[in-house]
Amino acid sequence: MDDRFRIAVAVGLGGAVGTTTRAVIASLLSRWGAAGLWGVLFVNIVGALALGWYAARVRHTPRWSATVAGFVAVGLLGSFTTFSAFSLEVVDLFADGSWLSGTAYAMGSVGAGLTAALVGRSMAARS
Repeated sequence: MDDRFRIAVAVGLGGAVGTTTRAVIASLLSRWGAAGLWGVLFVNIVGALALGWYAARVRHTPRWSATVAGFVAVGLLGSFTTFSAFSLEVVDLFADGSWLSGTAYAMGSVGAGLTAALVGRSMAARS
C-alpha cells in the first residue's frame, strides 16, 4: 500500500474516532447540565491540551510513523476539535519567536471566523 494512501486512511479512521468521541462527550456533558457553550469549551480545551502534549512529547519521536501521526494529530484530535490545531499553530509561531505573525494569525483567524459566521447567518436569514 502506498504511504500516502496509508496516511489518508489513518487520518480518516482517526477522524471517525475523534468525531464519535466528541459526540459522546457532548452527550454526557448535556446529561450533567453542561450543554451548549460549556460543552464546546470543554472539548476545545481538552483537544488543545491533548494536541499540545502530543506535539511536544510524541510527534517528533522517531518511533512514531507518519501514519500514526496522521491518525492521532490530524484525524483524531483534528476532528475532535479544530480549535486544537489552531491553538498549536499559534503556540508554534510564538515558540519560534514569531510573535507578530502568531498574534496576527490568532486575531485574524478569530476575526475572520466570527465575520464569516455572521455573514453566513445573514445569508441564511435572507434565503
